[in-house]
Amino acid sequence: MAEMPAALGLRFDHVHLRSPDAAAAADWYIRVLGAELVEHRQGPRPRYELRLGGLTLLINVILPGEDCGPAPASPHQGLEHLGFTVADIDATAAALLARGAVFQLPPTTIRGLRIAFVTGPDGVPIELLQAG
Repeated sequence: MAEMPAALGLRFDHVHLRSPDAAAAADWYIRVLGAELVEHRQGPRPRYELRLGGLTLLINVILPGEDCGPAPASPHQGLEHLGFTVADIDATAAALLARGAVFQLPPTTIRGLRIAFVTGPDGVPIELLQAG
């Protein structure tokens, strides 16, 4: 068996999203999921920094005329979704529906695990898993 390389001291920092309407995307994460606005950087490329369930979420605007492809259709390679645990998935789903969330998959049980998927801004899938 090969010797394991030395640890590099990596620590998770953030997830970075791009949106043609970063303000609307940030508003959705705040209004629907309860994210906290940490910073709104203005200037030539506005950026929002949010805190959501222990995750730092950065959202940059895609500038008009900037060459940027659409979000890939699922399933695809690379980042698949954001996942969050909740204590009660049915109560959380009801609260999210009341806040205007759209579910790709309503709360359901798959192999003994309660999960749901919400469609976030710009097509970002968001998974909810019931803790336990």
